Amino acid sequence: MFETLSDKKLQDAYQKAVELVLDREFIKLLEAEIINRGLKGHLDTRMDESSHQ
Repeated sequence: MFETLSDKKLQDAYQKAVELVLDREFIKLLEAEIINRGLKGHLDTRMDESSHQ
């Protein structure tokens, strides 16, 4: 789904989605692609905290 996005644009999209508190399912799709690309260190740990509220 996100294959055409560069790593940088994917990371930017993820950060912006978290910042704007977009739909959790959309953020999970972005997270899955980040993990798939081996970029897990770029995930925002604040999402884990906010998902428990």
